[in-house]
Amino acid sequence: MSNNSINATPWNPHQDVISSRNLTTIEIVFIAIYAVLGLFGLVINTGIILIVIFGKRLRTPNNFLVVNLAVAGLMMSVFHIPWLIITQFIANNVWVFGTVMCKLFYTVTLLSIHLISFTQVAICISRYQGLNLIFKFQLKLTNKKVVFVIGLIWAASLLMCLPYLIFLKVLSSPFTNQTHCVLSMPFSPSDFNIDGKFVSFPYFMFAVSYLIIAYCIPFCTMAILYGLIIRSLCKKRFDNFHASLEYRLKKQILANLAVSHHQKQRIIKIFLSCVVVFFISNLPSATSLLLFIIHAISRQNFRSMRHYLATAQIFGITSNAIIYGYFNTGIRRRSSKLLRRLSVPGLKLDRIEDANGKSEAKNSTDQGLPYIRKDATREFIITS
Repeated sequence: MSNNSINATPWNPHQDVISSRNLTTIEIVFIAIYAVLGLFGLVINTGIILIVIFGKRLRTPNNFLVVNLAVAGLMMSVFHIPWLIITQFIANNVWVFGTVMCKLFYTVTLLSIHLISFTQVAICISRYQGLNLIFKFQLKLTNKKVVFVIGLIWAASLLMCLPYLIFLKVLSSPFTNQTHCVLSMPFSPSDFNIDGKFVSFPYFMFAVSYLIIAYCIPFCTMAILYGLIIRSLCKKRFDNFHASLEYRLKKQILANLAVSHHQKQRIIKIFLSCVVVFFISNLPSATSLLLFIIHAISRQNFRSMRHYLATAQIFGITSNAIIYGYFNTGIRRRSSKLLRRLSVPGLKLDRIEDANGKSEAKNSTDQGLPYIRKDATREFIITS
């Protein structure tokens, strides 16, 4: 739910209709920012999806979850940002695209936020499981299981979008011929007043549940699990081995699982980059919406800051998969190969060439163990 979605509040027929005016300098700047974010998200997220789909070795459960993040960012770039620019800046908040696009425009943002929140939780659980449930293959996230998990994520996200799908309507102002896409919530016996100002109880409960389910619960879950992962890495404890393992296999795995300082820093960077950035960029939007509903923020203040918070929110949605892809060794290497074929100058690759021109992989902590490529620990290291 983008913070610029001021017209998605309960419609008041007495509110002033925005008159035609020339674009200001700050509005032109925001148009440029939105356009750059939209193009950036379209190209990079599409690239991540194609790299995973057409790379056989990259079709792992965690990578499919990254693809789900990329799909959310791609939807934001295609179905929200272009219409945002037209509606907010060119058409002066007048909706001219019909009811179907009205529902799609606002629902896509809300859907993308929930997809990213729930998918991040799934990735975090998978990583924690890969570290602490070593060799318990029956609990490992397989390709078949990840399809079910992604389906569950989409179902839960669409369920949270039902109020928008049902109550978003295109209504005409009684004072002008202009139409607006608005969220028209029904009246309820539980509606109440704060300082003499009307508050819609259904809309209030929707905003509270949105804040808790999309942000608070996922953030607490991921903060706890990533904290346990970092703690485990710092203690270098890998205790969940089966007693029936051969000594040679166990010895080699222990040697390759020696956690370096670089790995610890990498996990911390993933947590800070992916989780904290997303919630910092989106939490103010959800909080300000709730404060606006209970009249703690005036309509004028809400409108004045909506583009600033919307910029941060759009960046968080469109860049989430990109950040995960950067920290994913397989996706990053595949991207490097594709860029190298395009002869990009100054490109830093994950492979080096010897004097004879032969390409050779760099030594890294996620190489080796070729005969157990599919074990949960290796997958954790690679995708972390």
